Amino acid sequence: MKVSLSNDQNIKPEKGAFERIVKVFDEEYPNLDSLPHYIDGEQFVEDLNQIKDAVKCFDSKKQLLHIGIGGSSLGPELLVKMFGRKKEVFFIKNSDPEHIEKVFSEINFNDCLFFIVSKSGSTIEPLIALSVLDQKLMELGVEISSTNSIVCTDPSQSELLTWANQKKIQALRVPASIGGRFSIFTPPALFPALFSGVNIEELILGAKTFFSDNSASLITTHAKNIVTEYRNGKTETVLFPYSSELSLLGEWFVQLWSESLGKNENVGLTPIVAIGATDQHSMLQLFSEGPKNKYFIFISNEKPSHDFELKPLRDYSIPSLDKISEKKVSEVLLAQQRGVMKDFEQKNIPLSQINISGICEKELGSLLTYLMFLTACIGSELKINPFNQPGVEISKTYARQFLI
Repeated sequence: MKVSLSNDQNIKPEKGAFERIVKVFDEEYPNLDSLPHYIDGEQFVEDLNQIKDAVKCFDSKKQLLHIGIGGSSLGPELLVKMFGRKKEVFFIKNSDPEHIEKVFSEINFNDCLFFIVSKSGSTIEPLIALSVLDQKLMELGVEISSTNSIVCTDPSQSELLTWANQKKIQALRVPASIGGRFSIFTPPALFPALFSGVNIEELILGAKTFFSDNSASLITTHAKNIVTEYRNGKTETVLFPYSSELSLLGEWFVQLWSESLGKNENVGLTPIVAIGATDQHSMLQLFSEGPKNKYFIFISNEKPSHDFELKPLRDYSIPSLDKISEKKVSEVLLAQQRGVMKDFEQKNIPLSQINISGICEKELGSLLTYLMFLTACIGSELKINPFNQPGVEISKTYARQFLI
């Protein structure tokens, strides 16, 4: 994976860069294993072994129903839908009855494993889905039990854990030191990923490539660049992958960026997602000539696993097509991206570019780690806490009042 900035093409390694990133996480979790420690520590190995044992235990199940919301759902859905080729995984990720019924209509309940995720164990949306699932299974004469269910929650104190223990249902742990939007390398995401056939070893290998000063220097320099532009009025961040396969990355990124960097200190970087070249025909007009309040992060796939060579039509000449005959489709896509970037650079619109070497688990692991560490470093630069989300709790309190 390569990173370049429009105003600083050569990013030099900085001694102690990785330690500075670790410190950002440790300041929030001084007595616990924060993400950089966790993924390189003994607890991670223990959790990984437990995940593998659980997948083997439920090997006879053909489907998995994942019940969760927010980071507990966005991360696993990204992994499963990009690389899960072995078994079907369905997601209930909202307390919307139409959504729940649609998912239920696609499931074979006798062949399905039910995976209920809530770090606190009291998140209302997954509990609602659990209640509706219980009623549905009762109609079918099926019990929620250790033979068809598994939960993932806080290992010490959780209403969901108390219920699971009473029913003797296995529980995977959610690390106390890792919030939902940073949890894509933890059991809530890795269990459904492995169940569906994702190569999680390669995913983890990709993540660990950033455990060095050389890689971390990219992140700390990039963070300073984004914060500088933010202070110059660039309050919106556009993630612009030129790959349809990375569209779900955009959904995951929106939560990561919004909850981490939008705080009541009147600080906030608003995330926007565009997909190239599709959104050149919807959003580019705004980006090119609209308000100059955006910072762009382009993502390029340098090594697509499939490609096509263009040829003139056999029985007709279309000049616009004939001009690009003998070119590969990937070359056209790259030219389209380069055209947008050149337009932006001539207009002094700030941008950066991340190049990945293919759509695969290892490259995605590197990209996810990069974006999470980048987010944490930006929070540190802005002197805000990138790991909490107090604004979310206020609306929950009001919602409970409306239900009384």
